[in-house]
Amino acid sequence: MKANSFFVIIFLFGVISGAANGATDSSSADKLEISSFGRVVAGKFDQDEAVFRGYDNSLSFDNDSLVAVRLDYQANDKWAFVAQAIATDDKLKESGIQWLYADYRPSDVLSFKLGRQRIPFYLYSDVLDVGFAYPWISPPSPLYSSYFFTEFDGVLGRFDFSNREFSGSFESYYGFFDGEFNTVNATNMVNIDYVYGLIGLFNVENWRYRLAYHVGHVDLAPDEQLSPLIQALSDTGFNAIAQSLRVEGVPEYVSIGVDYDSLDVFFKTELTRISAGESIPLVPTQTSFYTTLGYNFYPFSAHLTVSASRNRYFTPEQTIPQGLAPQLDELSRLVDLVYNTRPNDDLKSITMGLRYDVSANIALKIEHTWLEGEKGGRALFEQLDTTQSKQEGQLMQFAVEWVF
Repeated sequence: MKANSFFVIIFLFGVISGAANGATDSSSADKLEISSFGRVVAGKFDQDEAVFRGYDNSLSFDNDSLVAVRLDYQANDKWAFVAQAIATDDKLKESGIQWLYADYRPSDVLSFKLGRQRIPFYLYSDVLDVGFAYPWISPPSPLYSSYFFTEFDGVLGRFDFSNREFSGSFESYYGFFDGEFNTVNATNMVNIDYVYGLIGLFNVENWRYRLAYHVGHVDLAPDEQLSPLIQALSDTGFNAIAQSLRVEGVPEYVSIGVDYDSLDVFFKTELTRISAGESIPLVPTQTSFYTTLGYNFYPFSAHLTVSASRNRYFTPEQTIPQGLAPQLDELSRLVDLVYNTRPNDDLKSITMGLRYDVSANIALKIEHTWLEGEKGGRALFEQLDTTQSKQEGQLMQFAVEWVF
């Protein structure tokens, strides 16, 4: 039985059981709530040859636009069930059921989620698709990139605490993921045997602080162009080098976030670092950050965001002997070629944005982003302008966003 099928059965069983229990308990507040959110985003990139996150020099409405529906069923005072589905033409996202989990609350301070849910990598992970919930149209690309899967199947526990001076929570989760993995210019099958993490969230007056640590075992299907080389290396006994050309290992991910919001100003920053060490040479150690400073003058708000990412690769020692046989020389050359052509996604961005809240649930946004990559790098571009020494450009976007 597939994992998705298992969680569907658990979800339906929970709804039926909760409904049955609620039918015999007159004090239960059984109810079904249906809500929705969505966004229509128009964007254009000012470069003739380059493409960034699906945007080119023609006006596009496909990227980042989506519509979603969420169902919350409160079976009783302890059990609730949540389902959320989206529809989108954005090729970096998938249409279909995103969330499908049971929420169990044995007490006011303790809760558990079981099923498919959003993995808490970022400060805004839970509302990543709800553009209405944050100031940007597109969250800063150097950090909120497409390197990561966004959902997992498993269990998450949360403990809340508070006193007169501060409040907060501790979260811990464990799960797995098996499905498609959308990167900058490719879609691969990925198997996450396990992933777990610890998250601490602290609130002091208008400040929110977040610390998180994640680790998991990743096995990404080899690129079709690399598969023959990996097989040839294995056949000739160079198993360690063959393994170095696979995306299989145990990366670690650490993040720090700070959020301040008052009636007048807001400030947000996140710093993240993902590292696979020497276990996955094809995956860089990536350090990313963004800082946002904004001002509220209701019904308007404006923000300035600066963001950047830096990637550094580990290169294993080349152990294929040269000069003994033409076949070995060719293998050595191909391995060096793979190591030397790993994409450099170093990227800097500056974004200026303006938001107008039409009503309590509808907002208009306009945003202008300047992007600049390193010389000779890919900089998260899907299509490169080969006439330029580095990838750069300006992205203009307009959005209508709503929640109901």
